[in-house]
Amino acid sequence: MIELPIPDFTRNYYKEHGVAFSDSEKATIIWNSALPRPEILDALREIAGTTTDEKLKAQIHQRFDAEAEIERASCEREGRYCYIAGSMADSFEDAYIPLLDPFEPGDIVSLDGSPAVVELSPAEWEEDVKRNRSNRRKTLASYENTRLPVLCLCDDGCMCGTIWYILSLEKVESWDDSLEWNVLQAASQLIKGTGSLENFLYHYHRNLAQKEGGRLEQTP
Repeated sequence: MIELPIPDFTRNYYKEHGVAFSDSEKATIIWNSALPRPEILDALREIAGTTTDEKLKAQIHQRFDAEAEIERASCEREGRYCYIAGSMADSFEDAYIPLLDPFEPGDIVSLDGSPAVVELSPAEWEEDVKRNRSNRRKTLASYENTRLPVLCLCDDGCMCGTIWYILSLEKVESWDDSLEWNVLQAASQLIKGTGSLENFLYHYHRNLAQKEGGRLEQTP
C-alpha cells in the first residue's frame, strides 16, 4: 500500500476529516512530490497495477512511454547532460485537487527547512476552491492552484510573501534559532490580531542585524 508523501500534521487532519484520495489524486500528489524520480515512477507503477481507473492506467503507461522517450532524446548542452520533462494535456500530472486547508492564519510552518507563517484563512481557501471547481478563472485550475500564501522568513533575515504547495507544509511548534523563532511568533501574533507592529519590528530588526553582522564578520 502506497503512503503518500504528506507531512504528519496534514495526514492526521485529513484522516480526522474523513478525506480519502482517489487513485488519480494519489498519482497527482506523488508526481508533484519531492520524492526521487525512481521512487515516483515505482509508486505510479504500483498504482497502475492495482487501480480500476482505466483512464488513469492508460495515462500512467503514457507517462512511462514519455519518460523512456525523454531518456532516449537526452541532449548535450554546454557540456552538461539534460532532459526535458513535461505533462500531457488532460492528464493526472497537473490535475487540480480541491484540497482542504488544515492551517489557520498565523500558523508557523516549514518547507525543506525554511520557516514561514500562514496568511490565508481556511474560509478564504474554501472560496478559492469553489472558484477553481466552477472554472470561474480565466485559465483552467491545475495543481499549481494548490499553493497556499505564506510569509517566508528567508536565510538573510528578510521576510517575503510567497506561495507553497499546501501538501508540502509541516506545522512547527518550535525552532532551533531563537531569534528567528521570536520573529516568526511576532509575525504570527500580528496576523492573528493579538500582537503589535512594534513588537514584530523589534524582533525582525534584531534578527536582521544578527544576520548582517554574521555576514560582516566573515568578510575579510
